[in-house]
Amino acid sequence: MRRFSYWALLALFCVELQAQNSASPAPSLPPFTLGKRFEMYLSDAYGPLAFPGPAFWAAVDQARNEPFEWKQGGEGYGRRFGSKFGRNGIESTIEFGVGAIHGEDLRYRPSQRKGLLARSYDAAFQTIFPMTTRGRRTLSVARLGGAFGSGLISNAWYPDRRSNWGDGLLRGASALGGDVGVNVFREFWPDIKKKFLHRK
Repeated sequence: MRRFSYWALLALFCVELQAQNSASPAPSLPPFTLGKRFEMYLSDAYGPLAFPGPAFWAAVDQARNEPFEWKQGGEGYGRRFGSKFGRNGIESTIEFGVGAIHGEDLRYRPSQRKGLLARSYDAAFQTIFPMTTRGRRTLSVARLGGAFGSGLISNAWYPDRRSNWGDGLLRGASALGGDVGVNVFREFWPDIKKKFLHRK
């Protein structure tokens, strides 16, 4: 039954991909040159916004004492933060290289639909199926490679108990889920800013 559900979900995504490629073009953005791609890479990997996420999730792991081999205290938090930050840097590096080769444009495009569910779905969908530099949607080899590649490469510094294929893939799935969450946030941030941070 579970295997059938996976195939049904894949079929649904394929139908949606075909429909979006047949529909009216997505909002256009300025050309995504190699220079612009590199700027995006530097911002994602080492810019100011590259630090809060690893800092937060390192604190969560610190509270859970996971992995317990890294212990507690400042040294333990530093190792957890360094691990999260390193994984983010690896993910961004893979996305940059593979995205350039595959012609993916990973810049976020706001949904043209209304409603919480529809806009959330569009944000999640374009995480996995972004636009190409030629204006078509494609499976994001860059994003999938970045997420799961960083999860598996991080086996190099995780304790033996957590340095196996299964845990590496779980970290990759977690990274991909984080990418979805970031795009959902990007979708609704203008509304949040307008409602709560607007100053007359």
